[in-house]
Amino acid sequence: MAGISGQIVLWSVNAWCWACHNPGMAWRIDKSMALKALFLWLLFLPGTMVWAATYQARSVPFSWDDPASHTPVQWTGTGSLPDECNGVSAPPDDAISQELPLGFAFRFAGTDYTSVRIMSNGRVQFGNAYCGYGTQSVGPPRTYPFPYPDSNLNRTLRILGADLDPSAGGQVTWATLGSAPNRRFVVTWSNVPEWSWSGGTGSLNLQLVVYENGSFEYRYGNQNYTTGGLPQIGWQIDNTDYALYGYASVAALQNTAILWQVPQPLAYWSMDEWSWNGTPGEVVDGTGNGHDGQARGNARPLPAKVCNGADLNGLGATLTDYIEVPDSNDLDLASEVSVSIWVYPRRYPPGDLMTILSKDTNYEFHLNSSGRLYWWWRDSNGTVRSFTSSAAVPLNQWTHIAITYRSGEQVIYLNGNPSATRTWTGGLSTNNLPLFLGDDRIPNRRWVGKLDEARLFDTALSPEQVRWWMDATHPCPPAPVVGCGDVFPLALQNTTPGGEIRLEDATQVLGSPGNQLGTTNLQDSSTLPSCGATNCSASGTTTPPALVPPFKTTGTNYDVTVP
Repeated sequence: MAGISGQIVLWSVNAWCWACHNPGMAWRIDKSMALKALFLWLLFLPGTMVWAATYQARSVPFSWDDPASHTPVQWTGTGSLPDECNGVSAPPDDAISQELPLGFAFRFAGTDYTSVRIMSNGRVQFGNAYCGYGTQSVGPPRTYPFPYPDSNLNRTLRILGADLDPSAGGQVTWATLGSAPNRRFVVTWSNVPEWSWSGGTGSLNLQLVVYENGSFEYRYGNQNYTTGGLPQIGWQIDNTDYALYGYASVAALQNTAILWQVPQPLAYWSMDEWSWNGTPGEVVDGTGNGHDGQARGNARPLPAKVCNGADLNGLGATLTDYIEVPDSNDLDLASEVSVSIWVYPRRYPPGDLMTILSKDTNYEFHLNSSGRLYWWWRDSNGTVRSFTSSAAVPLNQWTHIAITYRSGEQVIYLNGNPSATRTWTGGLSTNNLPLFLGDDRIPNRRWVGKLDEARLFDTALSPEQVRWWMDATHPCPPAPVVGCGDVFPLALQNTTPGGEIRLEDATQVLGSPGNQLGTTNLQDSSTLPSCGATNCSASGTTTPPALVPPFKTTGTNYDVTVP
């Protein structure tokens, strides 16, 4: 519905467009407005995105969830429902829904939301009930109020900022689809016209999808858009963290889809496995890109920051606990890089360094003897660069660490906050060496403590993206089912030299205090090690059986005759 038709709002995205089509008003455009005009011209170049922010857009194949069985939205302010809009409204046009259950937790703006509101004019809103009219001026071309950034529209997603009017036709529906951890919340505008003085014009088909993994998608079906404007597409967390998507025309959006997500890692080691035995590939890369690692020494997964993590004891030159990932072209990053990881140090190095992650000259970072993060690399010209965090990483507690590199900007983050920055230019030197977690190919630098949730990116994350990944979590994998192949009376009694225990998959003997296994053999088909080998035999002598003391007995006889 229209607000004040023809009004020019100097800082509205649409004010420039209105003035361009009304030459008599050109005197109201000052130098700052001219700059904004240039900004808008750049904005509406097809496929462009304005503002570096948490989520980035990319085109994905078009798909459509059939909304025939989905639930129609009941707008507040209609029927028996009181109007829950903040700001002006005109239900069922320019209206908002009640809080609707997502069916899962969706992380947005650093908060996990389990419910959402649908606003009729192409928005979904988290913890925000603001409405407002949908038309600034009828034009042609039509212009629209409340352009991003607008403090009234914090924590909102905008698939198309048009003046959609469900009271004039079509339907808006919602549904939760899929199963954990891949559920999605789908909002569909089916053949909904825009508001007009005569009751409705054109028809638009839009589908906004919120995914359980924290991303969201805008889908554009058949479009009959008749008012000639360029409604905004984008999202806003707050006035400093938002993005707009540029496009040529509403008609050009037909049968396309845009996925918004934070930059995804090219390698991710959650270290959530339940055991390691030194097998290549056992430390799984969760991206599916195949950068699986191998646990060395006595590295083992134990409860950590999120589910399990790597417990490493590299104290001393003879201990070799670390994780090794084979070299790959994907891991050789020449222009931009970011690493995100949780660390739990149990000590500081006495004189040298204690390595967190290393690809040697390409990127490596450590703790120094004062507990500060030390980042070292060679640039593409062979020049050595390094700098240190302003604060120390505390012992015996979890700290999130991130490094981000692009030419002209390098940042060390501790717990999501910048701790040190540099502005060196140039690229990075690459190599054909493995990537190490907890090691730098120098024995005295091995990690002592825990590492968890290691992610490697081929882009320089923004501060918002660093914090997004710092807050990321996930369900823990189920514990393996542990069982024995059969009972082992000979092993328990052990009156002969050769008792036997058979072990099935995911079963192991972790130890034998006092050598109580005696000479028992372990016939082991498990993938887990016992006694440090696939099959093993204890080396002690037989254990005599326990003596059972005599006990009293009584007895009674009964004669029973059965006819």
